[in-house]
Amino acid sequence: MHAHVIPEEVLASTALREFKMSIDGQVLSLPGDRVIYSNLLDGKWISYQREGLADRLVVSLPPALLRYDLQGDMARQWTELVNAGVERIAQIYNGYLALAYLPMHEVELTLSEIDKRSQSPWAGFVIGTTIGDKHLDDSKLDVIFEALNERHSFLFVHPLKSQDRRLDRYYLQNLLGNPYETGLSMASLILSGKVSRYPQIRFCFSHAGGVTPQILGRWQQGYETRRPGLERLSESPQQAAKRLYVDTVAHNERALELAIEVFGEDHILPGTDSPFPMGESLVKSLHGLPEQQRDTILLNNFPNLLV
Repeated sequence: MHAHVIPEEVLASTALREFKMSIDGQVLSLPGDRVIYSNLLDGKWISYQREGLADRLVVSLPPALLRYDLQGDMARQWTELVNAGVERIAQIYNGYLALAYLPMHEVELTLSEIDKRSQSPWAGFVIGTTIGDKHLDDSKLDVIFEALNERHSFLFVHPLKSQDRRLDRYYLQNLLGNPYETGLSMASLILSGKVSRYPQIRFCFSHAGGVTPQILGRWQQGYETRRPGLERLSESPQQAAKRLYVDTVAHNERALELAIEVFGEDHILPGTDSPFPMGESLVKSLHGLPEQQRDTILLNNFPNLLV
């Protein structure tokens, strides 16, 4: 779980000015973001199968390519381009599964993609923690969640670049912004009741749930003491959190143990965030866990979820 690829079709499309992209050496520049593409290109970096560490891999676009800035026909062209490219990669490499990009800001287009991408080699879908200026609790997204719920879809939610300019120094957009944006996204779904309202969606969040395991108790306290803006829900925050999945990319043994306690060991998926430098080896991340928990995470959860 949680491995990134860039299809070659994306680089070829830079000649189309409509997508507002350019290449400078090994850097792909997009509106408001840049990504070194050489290590991600076409999934050729992935060696886990050759090393005997994984039977199956789930790949998806890096967050910079979740283009919620494109509108109308450009959004349609982009969605078809990237999803066709990721599908091609999954078909080339035996054992690869793909997550399809959903252009959540274009509702009808998203519903069409859900219909088209619900069979092998698709394992589910990937979206960002925010959709433009909308959070995931926005009522305009309900029709999409209803369609995903009807299909029992797997939905991977990855943090996007924070709009907080205070994070532009010291690589804080990643080091602090990513776990914060994940926590904000999870809070919007849990405290709005949407996690409970759409119980058949298998929501999965990256980076071991970001800040959520550390502060879920605070959400619970606010809920129990009826703080302003918090409505009565069918499930408390702690109960709703048990419905969510997270990956193992915690970068800290104790943080991963807390995530296991919060979400349950059967809701932890092995992940690496490869090939980015902020990725983590499965061997390293799971080293300190009891053997029974390692077996559950590595051998049981992943195959049982993606069927």
